[in-house]
Amino acid sequence: MRKLLGLLLVPIAVASCGGSSASTASNTPTTSPTPVIAVVSKSVKGKTEDVLTNTNAQTLYYLTSDVAATPACAGQCLNNWPPLVLSSGDPGSGASLPGKLTVATTPNGRVVLYNGHPLYTFVRDKTSNDANGEGINAFGGTWHVATPTLAAS
Repeated sequence: MRKLLGLLLVPIAVASCGGSSASTASNTPTTSPTPVIAVVSKSVKGKTEDVLTNTNAQTLYYLTSDVAATPACAGQCLNNWPPLVLSSGDPGSGASLPGKLTVATTPNGRVVLYNGHPLYTFVRDKTSNDANGEGINAFGGTWHVATPTLAAS
């Protein structure tokens, strides 16, 4: 019996050790089987705004120069701005949004779009209250928080 129990626990122990992946949270896309987009009031550059957030209450952003089919955010950009990636299915929202949530298959994966804009988080947002990426000029455009009123691209 002891030997049988030991044999049963070996695969569990091996599985819990994980793979040899060197990826870190800072450059790994946010992935969820069904992301729930929420709307949360946050302080953005000293002004309270309703912003879109992911399931971890992280602020979501869009890049003004981004196009869903060929995202401007690639390579080094993805280390700072991980896209909101959907592993399967359609995106959902925990709030009634005036715009449309969709998914585009891009070189970055199945990226969630709001009104045609790919959505990203920002690695310098350390708490759910942060919106530190607002107004940053980088990677060919300007980053802005995604709001429910974001116009279609």
